[in-house]
Amino acid sequence: KRAEAPPLPVSIPQPSDWDLKRALEILRNAQRPVMVLGSQCVVMGDKMTGAVVSAVEQLGVPTFLGGMCRGLLGRSHPLHIRQNRRHA
Repeated sequence: KRAEAPPLPVSIPQPSDWDLKRALEILRNAQRPVMVLGSQCVVMGDKMTGAVVSAVEQLGVPTFLGGMCRGLLGRSHPLHIRQNRRHA
């Protein structure tokens, strides 16, 4: 018989205020900014997912979505960058 073990605790690192300010400064100063979001932006649930969508829209930065967050902005969102492999 297999022994049941509780799941290990998960530690999700949080950025410092300085890290967030620096990231915003980099985005503001970029000539052609783009954000790349992956599965991590949806693993915290609906509350965080909504915050990510809000941040993308407030920043107005074109965003590439990968992994589990590919549907985050919807197909026709103006900031959603989609892959066009057949045109590559």
